[in-house]
Amino acid sequence: MPVHESHRHIKSSGARRPGGKVMKTIRSIARFAASLVLALPLGAMAEDIDIYDGLNGGSAPNVLFILDNAANFSSSAGNCQYTDGTAPTLNGTAGGIEQCALYNVLSSLPTGLKLNVGFMVYNSNNFTGFGCAAGGNGGCVIQPIVSMNDATSKNAMLAWIKRWQTSGNTADNIKASGEATAATVQEAWAYFTGKTGLSGRNYAGITPPNTGCQNNFVIFIGNAFTTAGTPGDGGSTSPSSALANAPGITSALKRNITVPSQCYGLFGGVGYKAFTPGTTSCGTVTAADNFCGTYSMGNHTDSSGLYADEWTRYMYQTDVNGVYGGSGQKIKTFTIGVMGPSCKADFPALLFSMASQGGGKYFPATSYQGIVDALGKIFNEVSAVNSVFSSSSLPVSVNTQGSYLNQIYMGMFRPDQGGNPRWLGNLKQYKFKWNASLNMLQLADSTGADAISSGDTGFISPNAISFWTSKNINDVPDSTGGFWIRNPQGAGVAFDSPDGEVVEKGGAAQQLRLANLLDNYASAAGSSSNPRRLYTYCPAGTGCATRLSDSTNAFATGNTAITNTMLGVAAADRDTLISWVRGQDNNNDELGPGGSVTVRPSIHGDVLHSRPVVLSYGGNPESVVVFYGGNDGVFHAVNGNQTASIGSVPPGGELWGLILPEFYGKLNRQRLNTPVLKLPSTNSALNPQPKDYFVDGSPGVFQQLNSDGTVNKSYLYLSMRRGGRFIYALDVSSPTDPKVLWKKSYTDAGMSELGQTWSRPKMAVVKGWNHPVLIFGAGYSPTQDDEPPTADNMGRGIFILDATNGDLIWSATPSNGATACTGTSTQASCQVSGMNFSIPSDVTPVDRDHDGYTDRLYVADTGGNVWRVDLEPTAGNTPDKWRVYKFAALGCGTGPCTSGVPRKFFYAPSVVAIGTSGSSTSYDAVMVGSGDREHPLYSTNANSAYAVTNRLYMLKDVKTGKDGSGLSTITEAALFNATSTQYDNTVSGFYITLGTGEKAVNAPLTMSGISYFGTNQPTLPSGVSCTANLGTARSYSMDMFTGAYRSVILEGGGLPPSPVSGIALVDGQKHSFCIGCIDQDSSKKSALENGSEEKDGKKKMSRTYWYKK
Repeated sequence: MPVHESHRHIKSSGARRPGGKVMKTIRSIARFAASLVLALPLGAMAEDIDIYDGLNGGSAPNVLFILDNAANFSSSAGNCQYTDGTAPTLNGTAGGIEQCALYNVLSSLPTGLKLNVGFMVYNSNNFTGFGCAAGGNGGCVIQPIVSMNDATSKNAMLAWIKRWQTSGNTADNIKASGEATAATVQEAWAYFTGKTGLSGRNYAGITPPNTGCQNNFVIFIGNAFTTAGTPGDGGSTSPSSALANAPGITSALKRNITVPSQCYGLFGGVGYKAFTPGTTSCGTVTAADNFCGTYSMGNHTDSSGLYADEWTRYMYQTDVNGVYGGSGQKIKTFTIGVMGPSCKADFPALLFSMASQGGGKYFPATSYQGIVDALGKIFNEVSAVNSVFSSSSLPVSVNTQGSYLNQIYMGMFRPDQGGNPRWLGNLKQYKFKWNASLNMLQLADSTGADAISSGDTGFISPNAISFWTSKNINDVPDSTGGFWIRNPQGAGVAFDSPDGEVVEKGGAAQQLRLANLLDNYASAAGSSSNPRRLYTYCPAGTGCATRLSDSTNAFATGNTAITNTMLGVAAADRDTLISWVRGQDNNNDELGPGGSVTVRPSIHGDVLHSRPVVLSYGGNPESVVVFYGGNDGVFHAVNGNQTASIGSVPPGGELWGLILPEFYGKLNRQRLNTPVLKLPSTNSALNPQPKDYFVDGSPGVFQQLNSDGTVNKSYLYLSMRRGGRFIYALDVSSPTDPKVLWKKSYTDAGMSELGQTWSRPKMAVVKGWNHPVLIFGAGYSPTQDDEPPTADNMGRGIFILDATNGDLIWSATPSNGATACTGTSTQASCQVSGMNFSIPSDVTPVDRDHDGYTDRLYVADTGGNVWRVDLEPTAGNTPDKWRVYKFAALGCGTGPCTSGVPRKFFYAPSVVAIGTSGSSTSYDAVMVGSGDREHPLYSTNANSAYAVTNRLYMLKDVKTGKDGSGLSTITEAALFNATSTQYDNTVSGFYITLGTGEKAVNAPLTMSGISYFGTNQPTLPSGVSCTANLGTARSYSMDMFTGAYRSVILEGGGLPPSPVSGIALVDGQKHSFCIGCIDQDSSKKSALENGSEEKDGKKKMSRTYWYKK
């Protein structure tokens, strides 16, 4: 199979240095994310997930409270006080604690918080408020939705709350004589849509504020303080008939919902819980748990109130405003159950279902403080959801290292639509198929159907079925209606298949759920009833066992070395958190299928930046394992085969997972799913925090084969990206028996400059060292996140380690003076003048004379500089002779920036050798593109405080020998402007200027004289669409000899993945491909599709990186 840059094969013959030739690798395809609008307020820091922030300017969300104001509203309850020390008019009742809570929460809303609020109640004949119809049917808009930013409107609403009465014919009376549970939900829909409610009121022309794409919410507060507190619908209305005739209704939306029969109540005051999933009796639940009993569902009748959850489902899945395109405006429902010691389960059961079906959450409460806490959590989500928008067009991390076996892997993620920190993710597998009419390969699903949508999303087809995805109606959970029965979406509805564009369905995530579906977390980890192989490393800190399967490395409740202090939780919560990480659904905030199923839907977290690494272990059929990191804390090893098991682990199944001890303190935030993420438009009053990262970088690989092709050694090198300033090396020579080799961090001698480990560790063979070496940039400095960036204080350098033991061999770090190199033949360093910017970029190794040894390196930094490192200069090839030169200074127009913000390079250059090394006409073409992907929302126009013009470059390195001494640093003055004029092959190369705000956002790839780049340009949001604005994504194809270029707009927008090329064996025939190499002639304009027809190259060129074998 072709050898890829993170996958080196070296055959062992007993010699210290391997011999023979191995091809230079092709870049792995990087993640395909999304990009959003430029016209948003920006905070003091930034990172690339800011692209998920903003929806048409962040209009104020509309919130409509529905109060259950029937008989139970007057049930006896505790006392409370307003913030001014006075008591409410309804003190001592359920309505009184709601009155207190609502007044105090609304009055304390921070100034500037975008929020519109109104109130609806069950209707009554004696109501005289706004929007109340005669007759007492349905609901009544007793307070229309108004802005909380308008002091007059806010104060009027607060004064009204203080005046509440439960009797009399005044506008202050809000007590109804009967229940109208489902009818009032229908009334809320009518109010939002301008239709007629079951009360008979026509809301045309008096709908809530509608300025474009704000989100709409219902917060239903139900009362179950006594046995009389149950749902119902009186009067002469028919919620079922109204639903059957609602606009856009489908048979699926008409289907009656079955609410689970189980125990409902408060457990520890933290929320809803089935005492044991599937429990139909509350027998062992104590009174201290405030349980409401076991729910037994009655018949669906118009008087039962049970159509309330069908209505919340309809509101959540239907656009309430057809004027705007995209996914439209929907109504999300949250519910609060106010429960007393004699409550019945009927109302909490229905309230839970209403929230589940309505896209929100249910919060039980027994007191004033419980209601306040619930409202605070809901308002956090309401405010955050208008700041974040997730789209189905979010493929993210693609790797084709298994391409020769025709196995294409995609790591995926989906941002939480409520701005919460827990993001879902997956790993899925596809393949190529040959399209004879187009003379090219195309991406296909497991059935051979087109994998890429024929629409304009640029992502996976809704009907595609990835490998490892199944539906089996004979087994749980499919036999009981499907795992997603309470959260249906996509073409598969309640089932995983077809998984289509739904990130969390199918793939490795489904296999992980199935493997742990019914786990008993009280059993010992590793037992048949709790089988997941989840490891950690040396939590005790001493006496470390390198074998991860050692009992001291078990991530399990039984491992006492993992303390609650390490996890950052109370002692009582230690086991709960560990079990949650292992997969238990114990936080009561997810929509699993219930019954006997104990696994949580979110067991697989987002694969955001980590590019999956694929290793083949030989055999017949060939055994393939995929390694990658997720931001749920787990580094995964997955059976990457399409049909063959590895031992007892099925295709797509997890062989093992690893949680590093450095991440213990981050895990509980994933479980609690709070606080919300800090994004540019997130209100600071919500106390947002940055996203947590784990093993989020892309692993490097060293693999050594025996002469018979079997595996001798396989090592992984884990980089963290924003997850940390360290690297772990793992021995995965036996994929089911992993071991820790070594760890390096910024605290190790000579490594203090190590920043966040973004640069992928690359293995190479060099003449000056007897073992393979590991090469990487020193990483990223978070000061680059500042706006504008401040001086870097880490990541300014290059490191070379011994790949087998982690010993530091050579480093280049900044100097306050002239460049100086010191050291010996076994360890050396260079202090480099001008190396002042962090280097998150991968390093590009070059084997110019094709002798199997790397003799040169290129790497770019965040200051617009490109560096060259010579490993075989004239003086010798040992580390003390290695030298580094500034090859190009392109940060500013005149070279190094003396002021202002420089251009930034985040990706490794593409290097192509032209001519014979050392000849007068030879040169090495270095292609690189600038763009600050960590500030994706910046327009970078001339009027911006962050004005940087980005460019695509071809730079000529005419010193094609092994010694670069005397090299003259290239600046823009030495380059030809080929933006509108063809390059004439003079000077030191050329550049192409990108559009206003446009940024290069992936690594270039050169094929047949054409260099491919991907860019993103922020665009203003449309005033007539509720679809997320992902910016304009383009694929550039640039002739590296003439500068002629073409670009094509990619479907779906966002950040296109780095293109990748190779050879795939399809139906017994070898075919070339280049995913992401899209131009005007490509059949589909998706960054995930193959864009390369099979055709001859236009000019003779050679690869720049070879190995012996």
